[in-house]
Amino acid sequence: AIKQGKLKPEEAKALQTNWSAVSKSLSATSELRLVVARPIQDVFSRVEKETGLTILVDWPALLEEGWDLNTELTWEGKAKPVEKTLAATLRSMKLGMLIVDGNTVQITSRKNVNRSLWIEVYSYHEILKKIPLRVFKQRISRALGDKIGPRMVANFDDSSNSLITILPQPLHRRFEKVLDNMVQEKN
Repeated sequence: AIKQGKLKPEEAKALQTNWSAVSKSLSATSELRLVVARPIQDVFSRVEKETGLTILVDWPALLEEGWDLNTELTWEGKAKPVEKTLAATLRSMKLGMLIVDGNTVQITSRKNVNRSLWIEVYSYHEILKKIPLRVFKQRISRALGDKIGPRMVANFDDSSNSLITILPQPLHRRFEKVLDNMVQEKN
């Protein structure tokens, strides 16, 4: 249900973003090491088993980039965070990853990653109670600055003391790092 009217500070809860939920699984240390090349879907299936995540593959986007079901990959992930190994693998293939929800990621083209816009709401009340609002707004403006494109939005809603953002996921992640740094400063 959509609540209309002014949001009270005690009702404004920090929303756990999908990225923060998925990052717990991706930060796990990989025990998987495939030195022999394996089909791409086999590698992703093994990563799913290891992390508990669901990996969706955007095959039309991968086909556009020259990859198909017969593409073979090696996975050198032993004793490394899954996220680092997956990011390096995708970077080498000129691919990217979208977070669909707290348990699902999608492998797609970099073009699709940067073209897809996602909405996140960040509550100033819960995240940064002790940092002055003026400082918060200045840092957000600096962090996102010239990165905001024509279809993107980062708007502070004074009535709810929340920042509403419509951005590609890579910018959301950058923004969340800025927030994390502010929270660490406050503690």
